[in-house]
Amino acid sequence: MAIINEETNEIHLKILLVGAQGCGKTTNLQSLYKQTAGDLATRLFDLHGMSARNAFFDFLPLTLGKHQNHDVRAHLYTLPHHTMLPSMNQALLAGADGAILVVDSRLAKLPQSEEQFVRMKDLVRLAHKNIHDFPVVIQFNHRDDPQAVPMEALRLAFHLENSPTVESVAVQDIGTVECLDALADMILNQMEVPAPLDAPV
Repeated sequence: MAIINEETNEIHLKILLVGAQGCGKTTNLQSLYKQTAGDLATRLFDLHGMSARNAFFDFLPLTLGKHQNHDVRAHLYTLPHHTMLPSMNQALLAGADGAILVVDSRLAKLPQSEEQFVRMKDLVRLAHKNIHDFPVVIQFNHRDDPQAVPMEALRLAFHLENSPTVESVAVQDIGTVECLDALADMILNQMEVPAPLDAPV
């Protein structure tokens, strides 16, 4: 669950990006980094080497602005698409506040995306969370591809109650920030945030 540090007036969110291999999870993080790096004073690392094929998962810290006078810090992780390391998957899911399901819109890639959709729901249940209460935004990536499936069909195939959908072309920085903002709003709207320590009485 989200961590509220009342001494520093910060809210820390843990967000997962879930999806099949090649769907665009890492590209999403690279896009978010590129679009926000100029506005941030601090950064744990850069992402120039993030495309390494042997990486288990990617991680990106971001500052999202303020919510009720608290600074919002997001910690984004890509969930490995494979099931070879179930303990790592469970560890990444532990304490997660929400997820972005990155769906590859291309027709040939839909079976793998559907597998990851089912897997995400199973992992949420294993973490003793209700999938209908767990904040999820569904991102339909690769919308610029000639083989992209129409949105109406995708929304029918990938449907979760109360989960918004976002169209994206992550490699062109389209839809990535909007997707993260939508998920952060869902998470923060579920929280009860105490008044900051420096708030006037």
